Amino acid sequence: MENLEFKIQLKGGSDTALAFLVAYNKAFKNHRFISSTGIKVRAKGFDAARPGAALKRILRAGEEAHESLIKDGQPVNNDTLKKRIELIRSRIAWAGNELLTWDGSSVHHFPIPDTTNRLSLEKALRVELSKQRPDFKKIIDAHLNAGQNELFGFWQGIIDGQIKPRHGKKLRKSTITAKRQSMIVLKEFDPLASFDKMDMRFYNTFTGWMADQKNKDGSTRFDPNTVGRHIKEIKAVLRLAYANDLMTNTRFEMWPVTKEKNEVVALSKEELLGINNLTKINGKDLSNTLNDVRDIFVMACFLGPRISDFKNLRKESLFTNAGVQYFEYVQEKTGTRVKIPVHPIVQEILNKRAGEFPKMISEQNFRAHLKDICKAAELNDRVITKIRNGKPEYKLKWQAISPHSARRTFASSLFYGWFSKPMPASFCMRYTGHKSEKSFMIYIGASEKDLDAKALEYFDLTPEMKIA
Repeated sequence: MENLEFKIQLKGGSDTALAFLVAYNKAFKNHRFISSTGIKVRAKGFDAARPGAALKRILRAGEEAHESLIKDGQPVNNDTLKKRIELIRSRIAWAGNELLTWDGSSVHHFPIPDTTNRLSLEKALRVELSKQRPDFKKIIDAHLNAGQNELFGFWQGIIDGQIKPRHGKKLRKSTITAKRQSMIVLKEFDPLASFDKMDMRFYNTFTGWMADQKNKDGSTRFDPNTVGRHIKEIKAVLRLAYANDLMTNTRFEMWPVTKEKNEVVALSKEELLGINNLTKINGKDLSNTLNDVRDIFVMACFLGPRISDFKNLRKESLFTNAGVQYFEYVQEKTGTRVKIPVHPIVQEILNKRAGEFPKMISEQNFRAHLKDICKAAELNDRVITKIRNGKPEYKLKWQAISPHSARRTFASSLFYGWFSKPMPASFCMRYTGHKSEKSFMIYIGASEKDLDAKALEYFDLTPEMKIA
C-alpha cells in the first residue's frame, strides 16, 4: 500500500467540534479510515495544517502505525490500523493472551499465561511508562514465573525453598518467617523495589521511613533493633542474588545494621525456686494450663531450649547412660545436638506427671500466662530492659520476663553454679550453642566484677590474701 496521508477533520457544532483522524484508500471499508481522537477544538478558525501539538502527535501515530504494519508484513485495514494506533498511543495493548508493547519503533510480543493478574501487570507497566527509558521486559519478567530474576520474585523463591541459601541447608521455619516479614515491610515501602535500586540512597530513605512509622496508639512501630533486623534480612537476600549473578554491584554491603543493647532479664536462683513452688494465683489453685506453663518454664530453666524448641520437650527425648538420665534434642536454630543431664527438680516434675512432659500451648498464650505466673510470684523489682540513645528503659521484672528468660537463666545457673559446681564458659557453650566466649558472656550479662570474683575461685590463696 502506498504511503497514506493522514488528516484531521472536524465533526460537530459551530462552536466546538470533535477532531477525527482520517485517511483515504481503497483498502479501507468504504475507502476511508476514520478514528476519533477524543479531542475537541474550536471550530472557528481551525487550521488543519496547524492543528496543535496534541493532534500532531496523533497524526504522527497514524503514520508510525502504517509504517510498522508494512514493516511487520501485516495487512493494512480499518481494524489493524486502528489497533496499531491505539498501541502506539498507549504503549501497551492486549491481543488475546498476548501483550503488545511499543518501544518507539517496533512492536514486541509477550505471551501471558491465563494465571497472570492482568490488572496488576498493567498497573506496574503504567508506572514504568513514567520513566525516561521504560523497561517493559523487566516488569513482565517480574510477574511471570514468580519473577525469580527480580527482587520480590527471587525473595519469594527463597521463602518457598525453590532457591537454595548459600549453605545449601533447608531454612528453619523461624528464618522463613523473618524473611517473609521483612519482604512485607519492604513491599509496603516500595512495591516496585528492584535490585538496581539497592544503593545507599535507598537505604537512607527506607530506614528513614521506618523510623517515622507509628502504631495506632502513637508508639514507635520499628525500634532501632527491628530496623536493623529488617536490613540484615534484606542484605542476606541481596548477597544470595549477587551469588546468583542477578546483581552487578555490592553497594548494599555498606549498609549499617543498627543494633542497640537489650539488657539480660533472667531469674535469680531464689526467683526460679519461687516460681517452681507457686501453687496459687489470687488465692486460687493454678489451672491445668497455668500448671503446664509453670512446669514447662521451670524445666526450660534447667534444660536450656529456645522457645522454638519447647515443642521438643517430650518423653522420647529422655535416655539413661551409666545411671545418669539425659535429655537430648537438636536445636532448631543451629542444628546442634545437645545432651543435658536431667536435674532432680525436672525429674520431680516428670514424676508427678507419670513421666510425661507438660502440654505446650501457643507461644502467644504461653507468654501471657507466664507473666501472670511471674506477677503472682512477686517479681516486682524494677529492671532495665533496654538502653536507647544512652537512656535506660525500665519495667517491673514480671513484665520483662519472657520464654527466652528460661534459656538465659539456664546459662547463668551453669556458669555461676547455682545447682551444681560452677562451670567454665567453654563448657557452658557446649549446652547453649554459643560459638565464642565473648558472645556467651554478653548473653548472661556477666560484669567485670562477676568475672573477677569467679576467676578468683580458681586460685589457691590463703584467707589473708583473698580480696574482700
